[in-house]
Amino acid sequence: MKRIRNIWFNSVMIILSLHSSVLKGQTDTICFNDTILYEVTASKNSKYYWNVSGGTIIYTSEIMDSVIVVWNEEGLHFVEVTKQSDNYCTSEPEVQEVFVYKPFIDLGQDIKICEGSSEIIVFDPCYEEYWWNNKPGTNEFIVNSNGVVTLEVKDKYGCWSKDNVTVIESKNPIPDFMVHIDSVNRSVSLFNLTDSLWLYHWDFGNGSYSDEYNPGSHSYSDFGTYEISLTAQTNGCSGIILKEVSFPEPLISDFEAVYKGCAPSEVTFINHSTGADTYFWDFGNGESSVYENPKTVYENPGIYEVSLYAKNNKALEISKSIIIVNQTPTANFDLSLAEPVSFEEIYFFNRSSNATKYLWDFGDGEFSELYEPTYSYSSIGEYDIILWAWSENGCSDSLLVRNAITVTQDCQIIFPNGFIPDKYGPSGGYYNPSKKEENNKIFHPLYKNIDEYELRIYNRWGEMVFKSRDIDIGWDGYYKGKLAPQDTYLYIVKSKCISGKEISTTGSITLIY
Repeated sequence: MKRIRNIWFNSVMIILSLHSSVLKGQTDTICFNDTILYEVTASKNSKYYWNVSGGTIIYTSEIMDSVIVVWNEEGLHFVEVTKQSDNYCTSEPEVQEVFVYKPFIDLGQDIKICEGSSEIIVFDPCYEEYWWNNKPGTNEFIVNSNGVVTLEVKDKYGCWSKDNVTVIESKNPIPDFMVHIDSVNRSVSLFNLTDSLWLYHWDFGNGSYSDEYNPGSHSYSDFGTYEISLTAQTNGCSGIILKEVSFPEPLISDFEAVYKGCAPSEVTFINHSTGADTYFWDFGNGESSVYENPKTVYENPGIYEVSLYAKNNKALEISKSIIIVNQTPTANFDLSLAEPVSFEEIYFFNRSSNATKYLWDFGDGEFSELYEPTYSYSSIGEYDIILWAWSENGCSDSLLVRNAITVTQDCQIIFPNGFIPDKYGPSGGYYNPSKKEENNKIFHPLYKNIDEYELRIYNRWGEMVFKSRDIDIGWDGYYKGKLAPQDTYLYIVKSKCISGKEISTTGSITLIY
Protein backbone atom coordinates (compact mmCIF):
# COMPACT_ATOMS: atom_id res chain seq x y z
CA MET A 1 0.00 0.00 0.00
CA LYS A 2 1.28 3.52 -0.80
CA ARG A 3 0.19 6.87 0.77
CA ILE A 4 0.33 10.56 -0.02
CA ARG A 5 0.90 13.10 2.89
CA ASN A 6 -0.70 16.53 2.61
CA ILE A 7 1.98 19.18 2.99
CA TRP A 8 0.30 22.58 2.55
CA PHE A 9 -2.60 20.59 1.10
CA ASN A 10 -0.60 19.19 -1.88
CA SER A 11 -0.90 15.40 -1.99
CA VAL A 12 2.14 13.17 -1.89
CA MET A 13 1.41 9.51 -2.69
CA ILE A 14 2.40 6.79 -0.23
CA ILE A 15 1.79 3.15 -1.28
CA LEU A 16 1.36 0.46 1.37
CA SER A 17 2.14 -3.14 0.51
CA LEU A 18 -0.38 -5.76 1.54
CA HIS A 19 2.32 -7.97 2.88
CA SER A 20 1.23 -8.29 6.47
CA SER A 21 4.56 -9.58 7.49
CA VAL A 22 6.02 -6.16 6.72
CA LEU A 23 3.31 -3.72 7.94
CA LYS A 24 1.33 -5.44 10.65
CA GLY A 25 1.86 -3.95 14.10
CA GLN A 26 3.64 -0.70 12.97
CA THR A 27 2.30 2.81 13.74
CA ASP A 28 2.49 5.78 11.36
CA THR A 29 2.51 9.37 12.82
CA ILE A 30 0.40 11.79 10.81
CA CYS A 31 -0.34 15.48 11.31
CA PHE A 32 -3.91 16.53 11.95
CA ASN A 33 -5.86 17.21 8.72
CA ASP A 34 -3.26 15.44 6.60
CA THR A 35 -4.88 14.05 3.41
CA ILE A 36 -3.51 10.60 2.52
CA LEU A 37 -4.09 8.46 -0.62
CA TYR A 38 -4.09 4.76 0.13
CA GLU A 39 -4.10 2.25 -2.78
CA VAL A 40 -3.34 -1.41 -3.43
CA THR A 41 -2.11 -3.30 -6.47
CA ALA A 42 -5.39 -4.63 -7.81
CA SER A 43 -5.91 -8.29 -8.70
CA LYS A 44 -8.33 -9.30 -11.45
CA ASN A 45 -11.74 -10.39 -10.20
CA SER A 46 -11.00 -9.16 -6.62
CA LYS A 47 -12.85 -6.68 -4.47
CA TYR A 48 -11.52 -4.49 -1.57
CA TYR A 49 -13.21 -3.22 1.53
CA TRP A 50 -11.80 -0.26 3.56
CA ASN A 51 -12.37 0.61 7.22
CA VAL A 52 -11.02 3.85 8.75
CA SER A 53 -10.95 4.99 12.44
CA GLY A 54 -10.37 8.69 13.21
CA GLY A 55 -10.47 9.81 9.63
CA THR A 56 -12.90 10.47 6.80
CA ILE A 57 -12.76 8.76 3.42
CA ILE A 58 -13.32 11.51 0.92
CA TYR A 59 -12.61 9.51 -2.26
CA THR A 60 -12.93 5.82 -3.38
CA SER A 61 -11.77 4.52 -6.76
CA GLU A 62 -14.20 2.77 -9.11
CA ILE A 63 -12.88 -0.74 -8.35
CA MET A 64 -12.18 0.27 -4.72
CA ASP A 65 -8.47 -0.36 -5.00
CA SER A 66 -7.67 3.12 -3.54
CA VAL A 67 -9.11 5.65 -1.10
CA ILE A 68 -8.24 9.16 0.08
CA VAL A 69 -8.53 9.76 3.83
CA VAL A 70 -8.54 13.05 5.74
CA TRP A 71 -7.31 12.47 9.29
CA ASN A 72 -9.43 14.84 11.37
CA GLU A 73 -9.39 13.25 14.82
CA GLU A 74 -6.41 13.38 17.14
CA GLY A 75 -5.14 10.23 18.77
CA LEU A 76 -4.34 6.62 17.86
CA HIS A 77 -6.42 5.30 14.91
CA PHE A 78 -6.11 2.85 12.00
CA VAL A 79 -6.78 2.20 8.34
CA GLU A 80 -7.83 -1.35 7.37
CA VAL A 81 -8.24 -3.03 3.95
CA THR A 82 -9.69 -6.51 3.23
CA LYS A 83 -9.46 -8.38 -0.07
CA GLN A 84 -12.29 -10.65 -1.36
CA SER A 85 -11.53 -12.95 -4.31
CA ASP A 86 -13.97 -13.99 -7.03
CA ASN A 87 -14.72 -17.19 -5.15
CA TYR A 88 -15.79 -15.03 -2.18
CA CYS A 89 -12.81 -15.90 -0.07
CA THR A 90 -11.83 -13.10 2.30
CA SER A 91 -8.19 -12.42 3.21
CA GLU A 92 -6.84 -11.49 6.58
CA PRO A 93 -7.30 -7.66 6.97
CA GLU A 94 -4.21 -5.53 6.46
CA VAL A 95 -4.10 -2.92 9.26
CA GLN A 96 -1.98 0.24 9.50
CA GLU A 97 -2.05 2.03 12.87
CA VAL A 98 -2.04 5.80 12.63
CA PHE A 99 -1.26 8.34 15.36
CA VAL A 100 -2.82 11.67 14.43
CA TYR A 101 -0.92 14.59 16.05
CA LYS A 102 -1.92 18.23 16.27
CA PRO A 103 0.11 21.03 17.99
CA PHE A 104 -1.99 22.86 20.56
CA ILE A 105 -2.30 26.62 20.24
CA ASP A 106 -4.79 28.97 21.86
CA LEU A 107 -4.75 32.73 21.30
CA GLY A 108 -7.32 33.17 24.05
CA GLN A 109 -10.34 35.42 24.19
CA ASP A 110 -11.05 38.50 22.13
CA ILE A 111 -8.53 41.32 22.52
CA LYS A 112 -9.86 44.74 23.43
CA ILE A 113 -7.74 47.79 22.69
CA CYS A 114 -8.35 51.49 22.88
CA GLU A 115 -8.19 53.85 19.95
CA GLY A 116 -4.61 54.87 19.22
CA SER A 117 -3.13 52.15 21.44
CA SER A 118 -1.60 48.76 20.64
CA GLU A 119 -1.02 45.41 22.27
CA ILE A 120 1.60 42.71 21.73
CA ILE A 121 0.55 39.08 21.42
CA VAL A 122 3.35 36.92 22.78
CA PHE A 123 3.13 33.21 21.95
CA ASP A 124 5.09 30.08 22.86
CA PRO A 125 8.61 30.54 21.41
CA CYS A 126 9.26 26.80 20.86
CA TYR A 127 7.77 26.42 17.39
CA GLU A 128 9.71 26.25 14.12
CA GLU A 129 7.56 28.67 12.09
CA TYR A 130 4.97 31.37 12.78
CA TRP A 131 2.55 32.73 10.18
CA TRP A 132 0.45 35.70 11.23
CA ASN A 133 -2.36 36.53 8.83
CA ASN A 134 -0.61 34.37 6.18
CA LYS A 135 2.72 36.21 6.58
CA PRO A 136 5.86 34.78 8.22
CA GLY A 137 6.90 36.30 11.54
CA THR A 138 8.15 35.61 15.07
CA ASN A 139 6.40 34.53 18.24
CA GLU A 140 5.32 38.18 18.81
CA PHE A 141 2.70 40.20 16.92
CA ILE A 142 1.49 43.77 17.40
CA VAL A 143 -2.22 44.51 17.06
CA ASN A 144 -3.48 48.10 16.85
CA SER A 145 -6.81 48.00 14.98
CA ASN A 146 -10.06 46.10 14.61
CA GLY A 147 -10.01 42.71 12.88
CA VAL A 148 -9.27 39.00 13.14
CA VAL A 149 -5.71 37.86 13.76
CA THR A 150 -4.84 34.35 12.53
CA LEU A 151 -1.80 32.41 13.73
CA GLU A 152 -0.50 29.20 12.16
CA VAL A 153 2.47 27.42 13.76
CA LYS A 154 4.68 24.58 12.65
CA ASP A 155 6.36 22.35 15.23
CA LYS A 156 9.57 20.36 14.99
CA TYR A 157 7.66 17.37 13.63
CA GLY A 158 6.44 19.40 10.68
CA CYS A 159 2.85 19.54 11.90
CA TRP A 160 0.77 22.71 11.66
CA SER A 161 -1.93 24.15 13.88
CA LYS A 162 -4.05 27.24 13.58
CA ASP A 163 -6.06 29.59 15.79
CA ASN A 164 -7.43 33.09 15.53
CA VAL A 165 -8.52 35.89 17.82
CA THR A 166 -10.73 38.90 17.27
CA VAL A 167 -9.37 42.40 18.00
CA ILE A 168 -11.97 44.91 19.11
CA GLU A 169 -10.94 48.58 19.10
CA SER A 170 -12.94 50.92 21.34
CA LYS A 171 -13.21 54.67 20.86
CA ASN A 172 -11.60 56.89 23.50
CA PRO A 173 -13.90 59.24 25.40
CA ILE A 174 -13.43 62.95 24.62
CA PRO A 175 -13.92 65.00 27.80
CA ASP A 176 -14.50 68.75 27.93
CA PHE A 177 -15.11 71.30 30.66
CA MET A 178 -15.68 75.00 31.17
CA VAL A 179 -13.65 77.05 33.65
CA HIS A 180 -14.50 80.39 35.26
CA ILE A 181 -11.51 82.28 36.75
CA ASP A 182 -11.77 84.53 39.84
CA SER A 183 -8.46 86.44 39.76
CA VAL A 184 -9.14 88.42 42.94
CA ASN A 185 -9.61 85.34 45.13
CA ARG A 186 -7.26 83.11 43.08
CA SER A 187 -9.94 80.46 42.50
CA VAL A 188 -11.69 78.66 39.62
CA SER A 189 -15.17 77.21 39.12
CA LEU A 190 -15.28 74.08 36.95
CA PHE A 191 -18.18 72.68 34.91
CA ASN A 192 -18.01 69.23 33.29
CA LEU A 193 -19.54 69.29 29.78
CA THR A 194 -19.44 65.54 29.02
CA ASP A 195 -21.21 62.24 29.82
CA SER A 196 -22.05 61.92 33.51
CA LEU A 197 -21.78 58.09 33.32
CA TRP A 198 -18.07 58.15 32.60
CA LEU A 199 -15.42 57.99 35.32
CA TYR A 200 -13.45 61.22 35.87
CA HIS A 201 -10.23 62.39 37.45
CA TRP A 202 -9.35 66.07 37.91
CA ASP A 203 -5.79 67.31 38.41
CA PHE A 204 -5.77 70.98 39.45
CA GLY A 205 -2.05 71.47 38.77
CA ASN A 206 -1.07 72.32 42.35
CA GLY A 207 -0.91 68.82 43.86
CA SER A 208 -4.68 68.60 44.45
CA TYR A 209 -7.05 66.09 42.80
CA SER A 210 -10.72 65.12 42.61
CA ASP A 211 -12.72 62.21 41.18
CA GLU A 212 -16.07 64.02 41.25
CA TYR A 213 -18.08 64.69 38.11
CA ASN A 214 -18.27 68.40 38.97
CA PRO A 215 -15.77 69.37 41.67
CA GLY A 216 -17.15 72.91 41.94
CA SER A 217 -14.66 75.61 42.90
CA HIS A 218 -10.98 75.27 43.72
CA SER A 219 -8.62 77.84 45.27
CA TYR A 220 -4.88 78.40 44.76
CA SER A 221 -2.61 79.64 47.55
CA ASP A 222 0.09 81.11 45.28
CA PHE A 223 0.28 83.25 42.19
CA GLY A 224 1.32 81.57 38.97
CA THR A 225 0.11 79.54 35.98
CA TYR A 226 -1.52 76.15 36.56
CA GLU A 227 -2.54 73.39 34.16
CA ILE A 228 -5.89 71.77 34.92
CA SER A 229 -6.45 68.34 33.37
CA LEU A 230 -9.66 66.30 33.14
CA THR A 231 -9.31 62.58 32.39
CA ALA A 232 -12.40 60.57 31.40
CA GLN A 233 -12.57 56.75 31.38
CA THR A 234 -15.11 54.31 29.94
CA ASN A 235 -14.89 50.70 28.70
CA GLY A 236 -11.27 50.63 29.79
CA CYS A 237 -10.32 53.54 27.51
CA SER A 238 -9.48 57.10 28.53
CA GLY A 239 -9.14 60.58 27.11
CA ILE A 240 -7.73 63.81 28.55
CA ILE A 241 -8.13 67.56 28.05
CA LEU A 242 -5.80 70.27 29.44
CA LYS A 243 -6.53 73.93 30.13
CA GLU A 244 -4.27 76.61 31.67
CA VAL A 245 -5.32 79.17 34.27
CA SER A 246 -3.13 82.09 35.38
CA PHE A 247 -3.09 84.27 38.49
CA PRO A 248 -0.44 86.95 37.83
CA GLU A 249 1.33 88.53 40.79
CA PRO A 250 0.72 92.25 41.44
CA LEU A 251 3.51 94.46 40.14
CA ILE A 252 5.74 95.47 43.09
CA SER A 253 9.26 96.88 42.89
CA ASP A 254 11.38 95.99 45.92
CA PHE A 255 14.99 94.98 46.67
CA GLU A 256 17.64 94.76 49.35
CA ALA A 257 21.38 95.47 49.21
CA VAL A 258 24.00 93.21 50.80
CA TYR A 259 27.38 94.87 51.44
CA LYS A 260 29.94 95.81 54.12
CA GLY A 261 29.94 99.57 53.53
CA CYS A 262 33.67 100.26 53.34
CA ALA A 263 35.23 101.60 50.15
CA PRO A 264 35.82 99.94 47.79
CA SER A 265 32.58 98.07 48.43
CA GLU A 266 31.00 95.35 46.28
CA VAL A 267 27.22 95.39 46.66
CA THR A 268 24.94 92.47 45.77
CA PHE A 269 21.31 93.43 45.08
CA ILE A 270 18.61 90.87 45.88
CA ASN A 271 15.46 91.52 43.88
CA HIS A 272 12.20 91.01 45.79
CA SER A 273 9.97 92.44 43.07
CA THR A 274 6.83 90.58 41.95
CA GLY A 275 4.81 90.61 38.76
CA ALA A 276 7.63 92.04 36.62
CA ASP A 277 9.25 90.56 33.55
CA THR A 278 11.95 93.19 32.89
CA TYR A 279 14.20 95.26 35.18
CA PHE A 280 16.46 98.29 34.97
CA TRP A 281 18.86 99.31 37.76
CA ASP A 282 20.46 102.72 38.26
CA PHE A 283 23.19 102.28 40.91
CA GLY A 284 23.87 106.00 41.38
CA ASN A 285 27.58 105.58 40.60
CA GLY A 286 27.28 105.94 36.84
CA GLU A 287 26.68 102.22 36.36
CA SER A 288 23.43 100.38 35.47
CA SER A 289 22.16 96.85 34.80
CA VAL A 290 19.19 94.92 33.38
CA TYR A 291 19.89 91.70 35.31
CA GLU A 292 17.42 90.50 37.90
CA ASN A 293 19.98 90.24 40.75
CA PRO A 294 23.02 92.33 39.75
CA LYS A 295 26.23 93.44 41.48
CA THR A 296 28.24 96.65 41.37
CA VAL A 297 31.36 98.09 43.05
CA TYR A 298 31.47 101.50 44.75
CA GLU A 299 35.13 102.53 44.56
CA ASN A 300 34.83 105.78 46.54
CA PRO A 301 33.15 106.64 49.83
CA GLY A 302 29.88 108.53 49.60
CA ILE A 303 26.09 108.35 49.67
CA TYR A 304 24.47 106.78 46.60
CA GLU A 305 20.79 106.50 45.62
CA VAL A 306 19.87 103.22 43.88
CA SER A 307 16.70 102.96 41.74
CA LEU A 308 15.01 99.78 40.52
CA TYR A 309 12.53 100.03 37.61
CA ALA A 310 10.31 96.89 37.56
CA LYS A 311 8.06 96.56 34.50
CA ASN A 312 5.55 94.23 32.88
CA ASN A 313 3.42 94.69 29.76
CA LYS A 314 0.88 96.76 31.69
CA ALA A 315 2.67 98.94 34.26
CA LEU A 316 5.94 100.25 35.74
CA GLU A 317 6.93 100.45 39.42
CA ILE A 318 10.02 102.17 40.87
CA SER A 319 11.71 101.59 44.24
CA LYS A 320 14.71 103.46 45.69
CA SER A 321 17.25 102.90 48.45
CA ILE A 322 20.32 104.66 49.85
CA ILE A 323 23.77 103.04 49.88
CA ILE A 324 26.29 104.53 52.34
CA VAL A 325 29.92 103.72 51.61
CA ASN A 326 32.37 104.78 54.35
CA GLN A 327 35.99 105.84 54.04
CA THR A 328 38.42 102.97 54.57
CA PRO A 329 41.47 103.81 56.71
CA THR A 330 45.03 103.31 55.52
CA ALA A 331 47.41 101.54 57.89
CA ASN A 332 51.05 102.65 57.76
CA PHE A 333 53.99 102.99 60.14
CA ASP A 334 57.71 103.67 60.49
CA LEU A 335 60.28 102.35 62.98
CA SER A 336 63.00 104.18 64.83
CA LEU A 337 65.28 101.16 64.49
CA ALA A 338 65.28 98.30 62.03
CA GLU A 339 68.25 96.43 63.53
CA PRO A 340 68.20 96.92 67.31
CA VAL A 341 70.08 94.88 69.83
CA SER A 342 68.15 92.95 72.44
CA PHE A 343 66.46 95.12 75.03
CA GLU A 344 67.09 98.21 72.94
CA GLU A 345 64.02 100.40 72.90
CA ILE A 346 62.29 100.88 69.53
CA TYR A 347 59.84 103.66 68.72
CA PHE A 348 56.88 102.78 66.49
CA PHE A 349 55.68 105.82 64.51
CA ASN A 350 52.04 105.60 63.37
CA ARG A 351 51.56 107.01 59.85
CA SER A 352 47.98 105.72 59.40
CA SER A 353 45.13 107.92 58.16
CA ASN A 354 41.35 107.99 58.76
CA ALA A 355 41.66 105.61 61.73
CA THR A 356 40.69 105.88 65.39
CA LYS A 357 41.63 102.46 66.75
CA TYR A 358 44.82 100.43 66.37
CA LEU A 359 46.39 97.11 67.22
CA TRP A 360 50.11 96.35 66.89
CA ASP A 361 51.45 92.80 66.58
CA PHE A 362 55.19 92.80 67.39
CA GLY A 363 55.68 89.30 65.96
CA ASP A 364 56.84 87.68 69.19
CA GLY A 365 53.40 87.07 70.70
CA GLU A 366 53.04 90.53 72.22
CA PHE A 367 50.51 93.20 71.20
CA SER A 368 49.71 96.84 71.90
CA GLU A 369 46.67 99.08 71.35
CA LEU A 370 48.63 102.33 71.82
CA TYR A 371 48.76 104.83 69.02
CA GLU A 372 52.59 104.90 68.99
CA PRO A 373 54.07 102.31 71.34
CA THR A 374 57.69 101.68 72.27
CA TYR A 375 58.98 98.15 72.54
CA SER A 376 62.17 96.15 72.99
CA TYR A 377 62.95 92.53 72.15
CA SER A 378 64.69 90.17 74.56
CA SER A 379 65.78 87.61 71.94
CA ILE A 380 67.71 87.93 68.71
CA GLY A 381 65.93 87.09 65.46
CA GLU A 382 63.76 88.51 62.69
CA TYR A 383 60.23 89.73 63.47
CA ASP A 384 57.18 90.56 61.32
CA ILE A 385 55.23 93.67 62.31
CA ILE A 386 51.48 94.01 61.68
CA LEU A 387 49.42 97.14 62.25
CA TRP A 388 45.62 96.99 62.15
CA ALA A 389 43.73 100.26 61.87
CA TRP A 390 39.95 100.83 62.28
CA SER A 391 37.83 103.84 61.48
CA GLU A 392 34.97 105.00 63.68
CA ASN A 393 32.57 103.31 61.19
CA GLY A 394 34.23 99.93 61.66
CA CYS A 395 36.15 99.95 58.37
CA SER A 396 39.61 98.47 58.64
CA ASP A 397 42.95 98.12 56.94
CA SER A 398 46.16 96.37 57.88
CA LEU A 399 49.82 96.51 56.97
CA LEU A 400 52.17 93.56 57.31
CA VAL A 401 55.89 94.13 56.99
CA ARG A 402 57.77 90.87 56.97
CA ASN A 403 61.18 90.77 58.71
CA ALA A 404 60.67 94.42 59.65
CA ILE A 405 63.00 94.14 62.66
CA THR A 406 66.22 92.14 62.99
CA VAL A 407 67.41 91.90 66.61
CA THR A 408 71.16 91.24 66.75
CA GLN A 409 73.55 89.98 69.49
CA ASP A 410 72.44 90.70 73.04
CA CYS A 411 73.94 94.04 74.14
CA GLN A 412 72.96 96.02 77.24
CA ILE A 413 74.22 98.95 79.27
CA ILE A 414 72.29 100.47 82.21
CA PHE A 415 73.26 103.32 84.59
CA PRO A 416 71.85 104.21 88.02
CA ASN A 417 70.20 107.58 88.57
CA GLY A 418 72.14 108.41 91.73
CA PHE A 419 74.96 107.30 94.09
CA ILE A 420 76.59 108.21 97.47
CA PRO A 421 80.36 108.77 97.20
CA ASP A 422 82.89 107.80 99.84
CA LYS A 423 83.53 110.90 102.02
CA TYR A 424 86.93 109.66 103.07
CA GLY A 425 88.67 110.39 99.83
CA PRO A 426 88.79 109.46 96.18
CA SER A 427 89.13 105.82 95.15
CA GLY A 428 90.14 106.28 91.55
CA GLY A 429 86.81 104.83 90.35
CA TYR A 430 87.87 101.18 90.39
CA TYR A 431 85.09 98.84 91.55
CA ASN A 432 84.64 95.16 92.19
CA PRO A 433 81.35 93.85 90.74
CA SER A 434 81.22 91.21 93.50
CA LYS A 435 81.24 93.83 96.30
CA LYS A 436 77.86 95.56 96.14
CA GLU A 437 78.57 97.95 99.09
CA GLU A 438 81.70 99.34 97.45
CA ASN A 439 80.00 99.48 94.08
CA ASN A 440 77.29 101.79 95.46
CA LYS A 441 80.00 104.38 96.07
CA ILE A 442 81.02 104.39 92.38
CA PHE A 443 78.90 105.62 89.46
CA HIS A 444 79.28 102.83 86.88
CA PRO A 445 77.07 100.85 84.46
CA LEU A 446 75.70 97.35 84.45
CA TYR A 447 76.55 96.00 81.00
CA LYS A 448 76.58 92.99 78.76
CA ASN A 449 78.52 92.34 75.55
CA ILE A 450 80.00 95.84 75.36
CA ASP A 451 83.20 96.06 73.31
CA GLU A 452 84.02 99.83 73.35
CA TYR A 453 83.01 102.45 75.87
CA GLU A 454 83.36 106.17 76.69
CA LEU A 455 81.69 107.92 79.66
CA ARG A 456 81.59 111.73 80.14
CA ILE A 457 79.96 113.56 83.07
CA TYR A 458 79.14 117.29 83.09
CA ASN A 459 77.96 119.65 85.80
CA ARG A 460 75.12 122.07 85.31
CA TRP A 461 77.48 124.70 83.86
CA GLY A 462 78.65 122.34 81.12
CA GLU A 463 82.01 121.68 82.72
CA MET A 464 83.22 118.09 82.26
CA VAL A 465 83.97 116.66 85.70
CA PHE A 466 84.80 113.05 84.69
CA LYS A 467 85.83 111.02 81.66
CA SER A 468 86.58 107.30 81.28
CA ARG A 469 87.24 104.92 78.38
CA ASP A 470 87.51 101.93 80.69
CA ILE A 471 84.11 100.42 81.44
CA ASP A 472 85.52 99.01 84.67
CA ILE A 473 86.43 102.51 85.99
CA GLY A 474 83.56 104.71 87.13
CA TRP A 475 83.21 108.12 88.79
CA ASP A 476 83.93 108.20 92.53
CA GLY A 477 82.26 111.63 92.97
CA TYR A 478 85.54 113.58 93.17
CA TYR A 479 86.65 116.37 90.92
CA LYS A 480 90.22 117.71 90.97
CA GLY A 481 90.81 115.81 94.19
CA LYS A 482 87.80 117.25 95.99
CA LEU A 483 84.33 115.89 96.62
CA ALA A 484 82.02 117.37 94.04
CA PRO A 485 79.03 119.30 95.38
CA GLN A 486 75.65 117.62 95.81
CA ASP A 487 73.86 118.28 92.56
CA THR A 488 72.42 116.73 89.42
CA TYR A 489 74.95 115.92 86.72
CA LEU A 490 74.54 115.00 83.05
CA TYR A 491 76.23 111.93 81.62
CA ILE A 492 76.79 110.99 77.98
CA VAL A 493 77.84 107.48 77.04
CA LYS A 494 78.98 106.18 73.70
CA SER A 495 79.37 102.40 73.50
CA LYS A 496 79.77 99.72 70.89
CA CYS A 497 78.39 96.22 71.13
CA ILE A 498 80.34 93.09 70.27
CA SER A 499 78.12 92.82 67.17
CA GLY A 500 79.36 96.23 66.05
CA LYS A 501 76.16 98.02 66.96
CA GLU A 502 76.79 101.54 68.33
CA ILE A 503 74.71 102.86 71.22
CA SER A 504 74.40 106.41 72.52
CA THR A 505 73.03 106.83 76.02
CA THR A 506 72.31 110.05 77.93
CA GLY A 507 70.85 110.65 81.33
CA SER A 508 71.17 112.48 84.64
CA ILE A 509 72.63 111.37 87.93
CA THR A 510 72.22 112.87 91.40
CA LEU A 511 75.22 113.06 93.72
CA ILE A 512 74.07 112.57 97.32
CA TYR A 513 75.99 112.70 100.68
